[in-house]
Amino acid sequence: SRRKALRTAVAQAELDVRADTADGYRKASAILAPFADSDPSGAGSLRAFALAMLALDYRDGEAAEEVEELLVDPERADPIPRWASLARAAVALSRSEIASAITAAGRVTGDPVGGMMEGRIALVAGNLGDFQTATSVACSIGRTGSYTVAPAGGDVWFLVAGVEGSAYSSLGQATAGERIVNGIPAVCATITAQN
Repeated sequence: SRRKALRTAVAQAELDVRADTADGYRKASAILAPFADSDPSGAGSLRAFALAMLALDYRDGEAAEEVEELLVDPERADPIPRWASLARAAVALSRSEIASAITAAGRVTGDPVGGMMEGRIALVAGNLGDFQTATSVACSIGRTGSYTVAPAGGDVWFLVAGVEGSAYSSLGQATAGERIVNGIPAVCATITAQN
């Protein structure tokens, strides 16, 4: 029956996304495609997550556009389905929309896949007048939307940045080109570059 096929597809897609690979995300998206319209909160949301991870980790712009279409109905639901929240967090991170990512991921507490997103948001701080040097870095602030920090004395700046693999998101352009902040790898050994 179609209901059994849907359950089988969702179970396989959940295994595929746990692989956390481009191939796994593509397989999950493909197996769920026939069911996304008839089950937008279940299969559609999980498919949106698979596509959002392709957008985040593999810079697939077409996948990001499809995520937006898939999330229309699930994000109107109350409560918003787990996979829809995780999809929104991933696609927001792919666009360096950090506050939106924190908000979306924060809707899914105690979730193992949500925990994967936790390490993708960092807090960087430094002294005003020297935007090029970080004096304090929290390698991962989590997904709760709340983080306590004890700033150094004096006037300081803060930046919440997305982290993708070993690189943090762009800080924008300065008059001399891309803004680079020194000192992050000294504190966060896993963050070695800037996108």
